[in-house]
Amino acid sequence: MKVSSETQAPAVADYENLGRLLFFDPTDTYTTPGSLPERLQSSLALVIRGKGGELVRVPAAAAEENLLKREIKVTLAANGSITAQIREHSKGSSAATNRRQFESRARADYRKLIERWVSRGVPGAAIEDIAAGDRDDGNFFVNVDLTAARYGKKMGGRLLIFNPAIVSRRNFTHLRDIERKYAVRLGANTYSESVEVDLPDGFVVDEMSQPVELATDFGAYHAEWRVEDGKLYFQRQMQLRNATVPSEDYASVKDFFDQMIKAEQAPVVLIKQ
Repeated sequence: MKVSSETQAPAVADYENLGRLLFFDPTDTYTTPGSLPERLQSSLALVIRGKGGELVRVPAAAAEENLLKREIKVTLAANGSITAQIREHSKGSSAATNRRQFESRARADYRKLIERWVSRGVPGAAIEDIAAGDRDDGNFFVNVDLTAARYGKKMGGRLLIFNPAIVSRRNFTHLRDIERKYAVRLGANTYSESVEVDLPDGFVVDEMSQPVELATDFGAYHAEWRVEDGKLYFQRQMQLRNATVPSEDYASVKDFFDQMIKAEQAPVVLIKQ
C-alpha cells in the first residue's frame, strides 16, 4: 500500500521506483497494521505495479519496536510468603505473540497457560486475578495478581533467601546443545523489567549480586540490584538485534544466554537484625 510521508510505522519503507510503501499481512489477525509478523520481516516481496513489478526487501522492525515491558511489585513477609502484582505491556511482534496466546484460546485455557508460566518461577502460586487485552494505543497488556505461601526460604532462624526475578519471559531462548550444525537466527526485540520488593520489617540485605553487563555484536544485557528505604529494586534489560550467527560462533550466543540465566537465578539473602 502506498502511503504519504506522514505515515510512520515499522512496516513502512521508501523505494526509489515505487515510493513509500506500507506492508501488512492480511492473513494475520494478531499483528496490528503498521507492524509485520516476525517471519516476514526482512523477507523479499514482489510488488506488482501496472504491467510490471519489482522485487524488494521488506523492512525489519528495530529492536525497540518489538518491546515487552514488565513492572512487578512484591511484598515479602518474614515467613517467606509473597503477594505480587505483575503489569506488562508489549508492542510489535511481542504484542502479536501475546495476543495470539490470548485470542486463540478459551479463557480457561489461557488461565492455565498463565498459571504454568507463573508456577515455573513461583511454585505453589495462587493466581488471584488475570486481565489481558488490547490497550487504546494498540499495544497489548497482561496483568496478573498472585500470592505464594512459601516463596522465600528461611534458613537458621535469621536468614531469608529469595530471588527477585520471580517470573521468566514466556518466550525465551534456551540453548542447551553444546554444538550446533546450523546458524542461529535471532529476531530484534527489547525486554525490560523492573521489580520492587517491600522487605519485611526487621530484615536487611546481607548478600546480593553485583551489576551484570553483557555486550555482543548481536545484543546487550544489563541487570542490577539495589536497596533503598526498605525496598529492594531489581532491574533487567535485554536487547537483541536482527542477526544470523554462523554455527562456528554458536558458543558466543550460548554463553550470552547462559550468563543471563545465571544472573537471573542469583538469590538475595536477608538477615534479621
